[in-house]
Amino acid sequence: MSSRIKGKTVNDHRPPRGQFNPSALLGFLAFCVILGVLISFHSRNVDRISAYLFLGLRAAIAMAFVWVVWSSRIRGKAKPRWYRKWFLGEDDR
Repeated sequence: MSSRIKGKTVNDHRPPRGQFNPSALLGFLAFCVILGVLISFHSRNVDRISAYLFLGLRAAIAMAFVWVVWSSRIRGKAKPRWYRKWFLGEDDR
């Protein structure tokens, strides 16, 4: 697929965003089945590993959020619009 942007031709071989991908669906279903089998064993190790993964994911998201807000303050930039809207309750006006 080739498109023109401001007089230049750009070759983009990626599939469109809305295209159905059967291999992704099969991968997701395989992940769900494997996770279901592991959960059905009622193993403490699986419970502990999943808890650590969940806590690690939450910590990573929190650190990324703090980094975005903190780095915008250090550089003297205004806070991102989504932050102002969510945290400070500002309007879109």
